Amino acid sequence: MALSMPCQEVYSSLDLDRWDAAYKLLILARAIWDPTLMLADVDTKDVGAIGKKELDDARSRRRRICLIATGELDAEGLLRLKTEPELLAPENPLYDLGPGEKGAVFETDVMGTITVRSSKGGPLATAASVIKDVLNIAAPPVL
Repeated sequence: MALSMPCQEVYSSLDLDRWDAAYKLLILARAIWDPTLMLADVDTKDVGAIGKKELDDARSRRRRICLIATGELDAEGLLRLKTEPELLAPENPLYDLGPGEKGAVFETDVMGTITVRSSKGGPLATAASVIKDVLNIAAPPVL
């Protein structure tokens, strides 16, 4: 699962310091894999180390650098959670996300790759999404 949020929060340091993506990844990872996961289980790298040279190099190669949150099971079945800047090629489904857009890519055994994206942003949309997610996670399955 990869999650990209190239938009900025009201407190942009949450985005730039990787915490916003790490918290969103943690919410999904708890729902999908393990409800006992903690923020300390997410390996985080912020975008602060990226300089003008890296950005210019990415642009010259038609690439974008985005903060990506990734959760995946490795070959031994261990869960790896991380947030870090990644160089995205144009064929990446998250490449063309614009300001205020969010996206998630799910790699599945049965259905292949599933990509979702949303242009809804801001505090109201975020609060509505969090409430919807909590209700969906907590609701008993409908048979």
